[in-house]
Parts: sequence; C-alpha cells; structure tokens
Amino acid sequence: MPGVAKLAGAAGTNWVTDATFINTTTSDASVKISLWNRGGDNSNPAQRSFLLKAEQMTDVSDVLFSLFGENAGAAALHLAVEPGIIVDGRTYNLVKEGTYGQYIPGLGEGSAVTAHRKGYLVMPVQNTGFRSNLGLVNPSDQPVDVQVKLFNAAGIQVGVDHSWNLDPREVKQIDRIMKQFTSQNMDAGWLEVSVKASTPDGKVQIFNSVIDMESGDPIFETITLGL
Repeated sequence: MPGVAKLAGAAGTNWVTDATFINTTTSDASVKISLWNRGGDNSNPAQRSFLLKAEQMTDVSDVLFSLFGENAGAAALHLAVEPGIIVDGRTYNLVKEGTYGQYIPGLGEGSAVTAHRKGYLVMPVQNTGFRSNLGLVNPSDQPVDVQVKLFNAAGIQVGVDHSWNLDPREVKQIDRIMKQFTSQNMDAGWLEVSVKASTPDGKVQIFNSVIDMESGDPIFETITLGL
C-alpha cells in the first residue's frame, strides 16, 4: 500500500494515514507488514504482524505511529497476506476544520509497470489551484530504471524524458512532477511511464496525487496499464 504518511507537507498540510484490514474468509488469517520508508534503505525493514479473525475488519488509525511508532515520515507498506484479505487506506490532511482525504488501495503485483507494459496517468495538473506529486515504489528485490514522459492534451510531448533509478524496495516521491518538464501551467495532460531496457526484469508501482492548493484536499490516481 503506497502513499502512507505522517508528516507536514507543502502549503501547511499535515498528512496522516489510516488503514483498514478485512478478512473475507471463514478462517483466521495472519497479516504480515513490512515498513518501506521513502528515501531509505529498505533491505532490512521493520516488520509487524497480527492475527485477523475470520470475517472481521480492523481499522488502524495513524498506522505509521500505531504499528511502528513513527512520529514523522512517509512510506509504503508491503503486506504478505493470504487470499481473501483486503487492505486499503486513507491518507488525509489533518486540520481542525475536519478531514476528507484520498482513498489508497492496496496494489497487487499485477498492477505494476514492466518492461513489456507501459502505464499512464491522466490526471496530472500544474496551475495556481493544484499540484501533482508522482509516487514510485519498486516492489522487487532488484533495481529498476524508470522513464517518464509528459504529453499535453493534443498528444505533443512536453519537455524531455526524465528517468529515475530505484533500488530494491525503494520508495520515491517526485513533488510537483510536471515542473520536471515545464515551468508553464498545464490544466490537462498525461504521463507515460515505462521500465527501461537497462532493467528488463524490473517492475514499478506508480501513482499520482493531485492536491488542491487552497484546501489541501488530495485525489489519488492509480496507474492505467497499457497493452
């Protein structure tokens, strides 16, 4: 599950993540969670586990602090679960007026971009009202080279390609991703994400978070896979 946070962000935002675990089966099941910190060495991550009763649901508020004692940070949660276990989250801007936040699904291996399957994000925005942050997670035990291109609504490439290398289990966020390609405002466009030929067996999980600059309210976009 990507996009997990407990930290202060841009424009006075204050991000927190809650998680929900559901056992849809008729048997008790073990849930094993590894903490993959953003920008950190995740070769030996902190781990937690608990038993989820049959046909039961457990909500964990402020999951980074509740399960791992983390007072500040951003991460992805890697989960080893049995079939029939559902894991979802909500990352929200915690302010005195209340919260809304973005729904964050647990992403399976089948949703990863690979060297043979590109991915597309169709909601990136860059203007005075919104900013877009790109999230990347390497779910494997080998490095991956990722290439990203930006196109405008007319299908014309904007700027030049940009590439990032992710170590095994690395979690990375590119704030204001569209500024990597252009300083101009863009109300509509799309990102094409691919795994480079230099890492033919690599894979990467991708997401986009579009944030309202006034309210701090986010929208979470998962990758749409190509053919």
